[in-house]
Amino acid sequence: MSIEYRYQLTSKPRKFNCPSCEKVRRYSRYVDIETGKLIDEKYGRCDREDSCGYYLNPYTDGYAHAVNVGENPPTDKFILERPRPKLKPIIPLPNEVLERTRFSEYYGCNKFLENLFINGGYPFDVHDVKRIIDQYEIGTIGKGYMKSALTIPYIDVNDDVRTIQVKQFDDNNNTVKNSWLHSIMKQSYIRRNEALPLWLEAYLTNDRFATCLFGAHLLKKYPNNPIALCEAPKTAIYGTLCYGFPDDETKYLWLAVFNKSSFNYDRCKILKGRKVLIYPDLSRTGKTYKDWLHRAKVMSKKIKAEFSISDLLERIATAEQREDGGDLA
Repeated sequence: MSIEYRYQLTSKPRKFNCPSCEKVRRYSRYVDIETGKLIDEKYGRCDREDSCGYYLNPYTDGYAHAVNVGENPPTDKFILERPRPKLKPIIPLPNEVLERTRFSEYYGCNKFLENLFINGGYPFDVHDVKRIIDQYEIGTIGKGYMKSALTIPYIDVNDDVRTIQVKQFDDNNNTVKNSWLHSIMKQSYIRRNEALPLWLEAYLTNDRFATCLFGAHLLKKYPNNPIALCEAPKTAIYGTLCYGFPDDETKYLWLAVFNKSSFNYDRCKILKGRKVLIYPDLSRTGKTYKDWLHRAKVMSKKIKAEFSISDLLERIATAEQREDGGDLA
C-alpha cells in the first residue's frame, strides 16, 4: 500500500527562486496537500544539484512532528502527520571497487593531481600530495569518457564505502563534469549488453548514496582533533594541504559534507563531543552563511558538539566571487 505524504514538492511547472543560490524558477517548494498552501519557503529542493544542491525536507528537521503535536501549526485545523516508511539498511560498495580506482599508474593522467603539482598558484609538495591520496583514498578514472577524472570516496566510520563521486577538472581545478562511479559502471554494462553484477544491482536499491561526511573514516584515527568542516571535498583537500595534516591534537582534521543542503544532523551527529569550525561557501546575498549559522546553533545543542562558523569569506569576498558561489579553495 502506498503512503500519501501530507507535505509534497510542487510539480515541475510551478517553480520558485532558490533561497540558497537565488536562481530564478529552479526551486520546488513543499505544499501542504490538506490545505493546498505552501509551507515555509526554506522547505524545498533546488534542481541545480551540482552547483547548488539545496534541499530541506519538513520530515527530517522536526517541522512535520511539531505540527503533529500542535506546535506551530500552519492552520487552525489539527491534522495527524502521515507515517514515514522505515529507512532501508545502507548497502555499501565492495572494497574491490574502491581499490580499482587507486592504481598508481593512473595518477599521471589525473588532471586534479597534476594541477596540484604544476598549474596551481602555489605548487604543493609531492610528499604531501601522496599523503592526501592515501589519507582520503582518492583515485583516478584511467579510461573511458571520464578518463583523468578524480574519484572521491565517501567512507564512513566503519570503513564502508558509501559512494564514489567522479569529477573532471579544468586547468584551474574547477569542476567541468560530475558523475558517480556506480552510474558509470551501470552504463558500461548496459552498452555492452551485459547483465549487471549482483553487487551493483543490490547497491542501486539504496535510497541515497552520499550519506556520510567525506573523510568520516578518519575520525577514529584522530579521535581528539578539532574538525574543519566545509562543503566540498576539494576544499577539504586544499585545507589540509595549506593548513597542515592532523599530526597532533591541535591540528584540524578537514572533512566535507558534500553540498549545501548536506550540512544537517544526519551527517554531523558523528561529530559529537568535537570542536567544529565551519567554512560555508559563498552565496550572492550571504544566505548560505546565515542558513549554516542557524543550523550550527541548532545542532550544537542536539549533538553536544561545539560548533563555530568562520565569516572569513563573507568579509573578504568580491561581488563576482559571491555570484560564482566561491569557496575557501
